[in-house]
Amino acid sequence: EELQNTPVPFTRNYQNLLLTVPGMSPPVNAHSVPANPSRSLQVNANGTNSQSANFRVDGATTGHPWLPHIAGYVPSLDAIETVSIVSNSFDAEQGYAGGAAVNVQIKSGTNDLHGSGYEYHFNQHLKARPYFLPASQGKEKRVVNQWGGTIGGPIIRNKLFYFAAFEGTFDRQGAFGITSLPTAAMHRGEFTESTRQIFDPLTGALDGSGRTPFAGNVLPASRISPIAKKLNDLLPMPNYGPAGIANNYFTSGGFAFDRKTLDTKVTWNATNKLNLNGRVSYLDWTCGDPAWLGDLGGGGIGRCTYDGLSFGHTLSMTYSGTYTLTPSLIIDAYAGYTLYDARTEPIRMGENLGTDFLGIPGTNEKSNKFLGGWPAFTISGFRTIGRANTNAPWFYHSPQSQYVANASWVHGKHNVRFGFDSMLVHLDGDEPAGFPGNFNFTPGVTGILGGTTDNYNSYAAFLLGLPQSIQKTVNWVPNTARTTAQSLYIRDKWQATRKLTLSLGLRWDYWGMPTRADRGLEVYDFATNTLKLCGFGNLPKDCGVISMSKKLFAPRLGAAYRITDSFVVRAGYGLAYDPVNIARNPLHSYPVLTNFALPGANSFQPSSRLADGIPTISPPALGNGSIVVPGTVALEVFDPKFRRAYVESWNVMLEKEIGGRWMAEAGYVANGSRHQQNRWNANYGSIGGGAASQVLNRAFGRTAGTNYFSDTGGFTSSYNSLQSTLLRRFSGGYFLKFAYTWSKAI
Repeated sequence: EELQNTPVPFTRNYQNLLLTVPGMSPPVNAHSVPANPSRSLQVNANGTNSQSANFRVDGATTGHPWLPHIAGYVPSLDAIETVSIVSNSFDAEQGYAGGAAVNVQIKSGTNDLHGSGYEYHFNQHLKARPYFLPASQGKEKRVVNQWGGTIGGPIIRNKLFYFAAFEGTFDRQGAFGITSLPTAAMHRGEFTESTRQIFDPLTGALDGSGRTPFAGNVLPASRISPIAKKLNDLLPMPNYGPAGIANNYFTSGGFAFDRKTLDTKVTWNATNKLNLNGRVSYLDWTCGDPAWLGDLGGGGIGRCTYDGLSFGHTLSMTYSGTYTLTPSLIIDAYAGYTLYDARTEPIRMGENLGTDFLGIPGTNEKSNKFLGGWPAFTISGFRTIGRANTNAPWFYHSPQSQYVANASWVHGKHNVRFGFDSMLVHLDGDEPAGFPGNFNFTPGVTGILGGTTDNYNSYAAFLLGLPQSIQKTVNWVPNTARTTAQSLYIRDKWQATRKLTLSLGLRWDYWGMPTRADRGLEVYDFATNTLKLCGFGNLPKDCGVISMSKKLFAPRLGAAYRITDSFVVRAGYGLAYDPVNIARNPLHSYPVLTNFALPGANSFQPSSRLADGIPTISPPALGNGSIVVPGTVALEVFDPKFRRAYVESWNVMLEKEIGGRWMAEAGYVANGSRHQQNRWNANYGSIGGGAASQVLNRAFGRTAGTNYFSDTGGFTSSYNSLQSTLLRRFSGGYFLKFAYTWSKAI
């Protein structure tokens, strides 16, 4: 009833109301629509990191397998019965959470037939004029329709019930933006608008000295690359603002986002001792974005971020049962499953535009459709031509499953609850699935040693067909990862005296060794510059060095003391381990994926010519599983002796009825995070020392990044909060009158 009657933003997402919980940061939008189609919000509870918040639906975890700081599935608002939120000193039963444990309960049918219907409409006439919209442009179209309904009732009275809720959101808008493109004179190879000279990179010394400028700052027609000319002739002219090369092009197009959500639930009172529930939720979505440069790509203008089409679905299920063995012993169990399935496909991905149209060798490959479409032409200071999103295309098929069983036993003054929790998470998919090449054009290539350059120089380098560096990404096999987690817990809620209640709990968590689908992950040996492919060749699946701690015990303590019938003191302490998935970052790494890079000798020298294309990239030779890593190939690895972060939380709360149906509450909440995880470049160098000072370059000639995922050690953050609330009770519930929170994070 509170959810239905409280105004929320147009998205009608229950997570907006988490702001009303003391210590919770304002929920914020996170990521593009394809990455987060449920439009889950990101929250921080009591100063903890957002990835330690755990979201469940009917008890089953529905976290996003790739983006752990958001939920993978968000039910429609009208399908929700209740929302339970715990943000400090969790019960021993609540796991995989260090900041907030949020559980959403879906409605069930009853003996009476109930239904509802609704529609919400929003358009540009109800919206203020966008600040950055040019004065010559009318307000862009913005039409959002959201409609749906619910129905619930009996199948067999007193025995079998059903509930269903559907919601469709259809968002249409005119996306617009302002970007930078070369002027008409630059299209002709004339750089007379620049106050700086354009130098011939084929003259002078290798260090950029002694170069000869082009006469009149005009490139001879014979020197303009035929490949660059094809793109240059297709590029639109500036159409906005004063003369110059900054923010001179306005473009717009139609953005479309369709989202359809279905939540269903069946409840069966099988016997007077056995109750069964089954929930199936489904999200289907598509998102289409116009490209900045039309058929030339350049990335998406709207909320999809990617030009082209993105689409997918999310399936979430919970099946649960409760059985009463005796009046004092109850068993409950549930199984949960959530599947995140999504992909993005840039415009013209099915065409080999790099090889067939432009004639650049080594870009597209007919055997790999993900290497189709445009390569990227990144020109410093201007909108990228071609495939602007270097992490597209991508696709994911990532299921996670969970199995939980519990028992509750009441004996005298003790209420004992114990059980186990098991989870399996798949990270399957490719990001990027392939990238047909990125040609980077920078000012230095047409500059001179000791001189100054600007973005005119970078476009001159493009017309000459001289990239300062080139890259290409090839994914040799699908990316896969498997992670598991198991937990045991026991909690005794003890009515020690008439006034004192104690809650004494202990939880044990174990996160298993992460693996790929067919072998283990990779371990980098810093002493020998070798990468070990665990489980491949003659190497064991753990490479003989990977170990996950089996000593992760988490105590949970609570106490409530009734000083008088109207005055209660509560206190609690809890320890929780961070559920971060350590297989996430190493998922896209060598040798599964090769990030090839060919830079110029220095900032003044091109790496090659456009006409030369990209050299053939051969699959890695895996040998017996221990391979020497090329010095120019980036790595993502994790600490094989990984130490998991944990959060300690404690609180003291005072509650007092002060008469006249008023109640006051005041308290202190705090937590501290230890050994937080961090991803850092282990091939670091000294300030100003350049590549020569990198630690792995000095030892092995390795210049590429070597990102290492490990804990930081020590006490890394703390949070303190003073909270007070004043409520007045009316018939039908409580009315919030005053609330105050003071917090400090270190």
